[in-house]
Amino acid sequence: MVNNTKSYQDLSDKLDGVIAMLESPSTTIDEAINLYKEADLLIQKLKNYLDNAKNEIKVLTKRSTDKET
Repeated sequence: MVNNTKSYQDLSDKLDGVIAMLESPSTTIDEAINLYKEADLLIQKLKNYLDNAKNEIKVLTKRSTDKET
């Protein structure tokens, strides 16, 4: 199982919230810069989560294929 402190859905929901705040007309430039940084970090975490899941699936698939032969 992929070991992350937050689930993919939690990270995705948080990114959606950050994007909504970025789109708000009341967001100042300084807030937008910080939100952009936060969004960038969340995107990296999401990519890492997917990479880990992909690698785990490869291992499980290989293990399953090896058992069949």
